[in-house]
Amino acid sequence: MAEKRIACPKHLVGRVIGPKGATIQTIQQESGAKVTVDRNTDAVVISGPSEASVAKAVELVTAIVNPPSKTLTCDREYVKDIIGKGGANIKRMREESGARISVETEKDPVKIKIEAPNQESLGTAVALINGVIKPAAAEKIECPKQYASQIVGENGATLRGLESKHRVKIIMDSTSDPVIVHIEGARASGVAAAVAQVRTIIATATNPDYEGPDGQRFRREAERCAKERARLYDSASVIFDAAKRGEAADKDAAYKMVEDGKAAGAAMEAANAKAAEAIVAFNNEGMGEMHLDLHGLKVSEALAVLQKRLDEVRGKGELEIIPGAGHHSENAALIKPKVEAMLKERYVRFHAKNAGTIVAIA
Repeated sequence: MAEKRIACPKHLVGRVIGPKGATIQTIQQESGAKVTVDRNTDAVVISGPSEASVAKAVELVTAIVNPPSKTLTCDREYVKDIIGKGGANIKRMREESGARISVETEKDPVKIKIEAPNQESLGTAVALINGVIKPAAAEKIECPKQYASQIVGENGATLRGLESKHRVKIIMDSTSDPVIVHIEGARASGVAAAVAQVRTIIATATNPDYEGPDGQRFRREAERCAKERARLYDSASVIFDAAKRGEAADKDAAYKMVEDGKAAGAAMEAANAKAAEAIVAFNNEGMGEMHLDLHGLKVSEALAVLQKRLDEVRGKGELEIIPGAGHHSENAALIKPKVEAMLKERYVRFHAKNAGTIVAIA
């Protein structure tokens, strides 16, 4: 019968035993050895039928009594990034590594203590923490200042989402134009993914799609009808001019062209009406009736949509209207003053939330 005694600090005895003896039972099952605690000396006594079983139990107990550990230090500015909102970041790192991680914020520099069940766990925890305090990969992106808010999002929601999803740190230097966006992290792949998403945000803000697939389709149809109407009217005009000059001309054909042109014009108006409906649906999907984005609409369309919405939400509170600030189209710059004029005509109180948004008290 082989036997081994391991000295155990008094404060770690409970950890060896575990809740209702669960840890010590697991050690016995995995090793095949008997494990007890000498209450007089707090030593862990291991005995087994073979040297191998005792050695396995010693390994498991040692990982608890004297676990692989490491202490890292960092500047105080990184503490909030290590811990995260409500402890979310440090909880994630503990779960992914299986290590115990504690932060001693009263120290300067701050000390981060790691205790792990094995070297692999320790290495994972160290890598995760170093990814916050010592990024292995970093990139810089330029963003026009007027679109920087698209990266930040409302109350920082978009920025936090990017950092959480890709496990990176994003710092924006807003003192210059363009704004410099610094992205850094422990994994080059995470940084690359974050960079790609930020570039997409900037590209979308710079050249936004305000129409959606259906809106674009109906606008193309309207444009085709408009060209056909112009062609028919031009052709009819040539025939009528020839008749005025006394030349041989098929006036019946010209009258037919005029009628066909009117039909093409009606089709154009119908296509634009469908486009406006599709565009409003596209830009306001899931936003509720108290939000109205007018991007992508012609001035007359925007005013018609607004008038209908004001009637629908009368007395329900604040209606957020987004005519745009005119960064991307002349229409947006034209729509905003027309919207303000309509609100004044209807005696609706309103105020500007920002350059592109109006809040009306419906």
